Amino acid sequence: MSLRKKDVRGTIPRCVLEKIEILLREKMRRLFLIAPVLLICYLILSVSEFTRAKELNITSVSPHAKARAYAHYMRALLLENKNNLPGAIAEYREAIIRDPDSAQIQQRLAVAYLKMGRTEEAIHALNYYLTIQPEDLVVLTGLADLYVLSNKNKEAIEIYKRIEDICPQDIIIKFDMGLFYSKIEDFSNAILYFKKTLDLQPTHLQARLALAVLYETQKEFQLAIDAYQEYLKSEPENINIYYKLGQLYSQLEQKEQALQQYRIVLEKQPDRVAPCLNLAAFYLENKQIREAINILVKAEEIDDKNTQIFLMRGLAFSNLEDYKQAEISLKKLLEIDKENDLAYFYLGALYEKTGQKEKAEDFFRKVIKLNPQNPDAYNYLGYMFAEQEKNLDEAIELVSKALDIAPDNGAYVDSLGWAYYKKDMVDEALWYLEKAVELIPDDAVIRDHLGDAYYKKGDLDKAYQHWQRSLDLNPEQGPVKKKLEKK
Repeated sequence: MSLRKKDVRGTIPRCVLEKIEILLREKMRRLFLIAPVLLICYLILSVSEFTRAKELNITSVSPHAKARAYAHYMRALLLENKNNLPGAIAEYREAIIRDPDSAQIQQRLAVAYLKMGRTEEAIHALNYYLTIQPEDLVVLTGLADLYVLSNKNKEAIEIYKRIEDICPQDIIIKFDMGLFYSKIEDFSNAILYFKKTLDLQPTHLQARLALAVLYETQKEFQLAIDAYQEYLKSEPENINIYYKLGQLYSQLEQKEQALQQYRIVLEKQPDRVAPCLNLAAFYLENKQIREAINILVKAEEIDDKNTQIFLMRGLAFSNLEDYKQAEISLKKLLEIDKENDLAYFYLGALYEKTGQKEKAEDFFRKVIKLNPQNPDAYNYLGYMFAEQEKNLDEAIELVSKALDIAPDNGAYVDSLGWAYYKKDMVDEALWYLEKAVELIPDDAVIRDHLGDAYYKKGDLDKAYQHWQRSLDLNPEQGPVKKKLEKK
């Protein structure tokens, strides 16, 4: 096989070829039933072409031309069977010259083109075929697939509409159109056709699931919940759907309903870790820390080597400011996985909070060594240096690396502005702190920093404005209250 052929054939997925071959199989069955007769016809044409053609009832073209066409056609089939596709195509084309109105030959020519990856020529052959057999659903479906494969969406839609006009009650075409519109991100039409599928067949589970996913994508969370609930009526053991429902109820802040879904999963899979971790994550997110710890204890009884258990437990104890237990959990994680960068990161954060700055620095540098793409480590270490007013050039360099990885992170932008502020580069500080406020308008710490920068710049009105906003966002800030008292 030449390099050209190998590259071109790779553009047509095998599943498409197989689908088209399956669709054609029933039509070809009759052909192969008479193939021996046709082959005999080819072998004896030199003796009696006219007589043989008449016996086969070939009359729409001259009997001689029809017989010769089928002789070329049979030779093409033999060559195609031997994988001599160029030879087969040449024979099909010879056959078409002698019998241009043969839908069957046009069909086989299109398939041969497809096998060689010559998509445009296959499309042309199928379109010509449809001028002869305009309502052939097999070919129309194959042509629609080719247009989709070639990203010719407008043409694909036209073919799908033709099929829909021919078979308005066809469930498969409605579902395929839903999938097609999903692919081109025309979600309103995708939803429409999945609904049409369900109108014709309410038990069509794939359409029901696709509809739920689309609603979720469009942030129509209640509609997504309704669709998933309908799906569960037929598939009540599909655990993933309960997880989905839990997430969706959380999005709608319906915490009791979300909790119920996670508990259902745990009831159905009491001896698995994953349901415990999902329920624990829900509790952590909703500040139900003790409940999260209790579930993690159960998870450890199931699998005491699961690193996620100890990571989450470390975070839970840190939330309770029980740093000793948090340290124990995170070190237990490192006994299982000595190069877990997240364990080192959260231990570094723990040591920073407990005033062990040098130890925290060592752990953050360890994180960076293990995972140079962890932006949180660069940012935390850089911000820690800025707060300590030491290594300020390195602090700027570290936070800049974090922003190289996550350029739109408002917290990182604030850290960089704060490092410039500590270095007495007020104009640079103001530029980054203003940008941080644009990214996170309602962050009390960023507003406080921006107030400090304007105060240092001498713009007292703006300083007091941002300090007041910071205090509005978090009224428990004693230091900010003292700054406002200067007014």
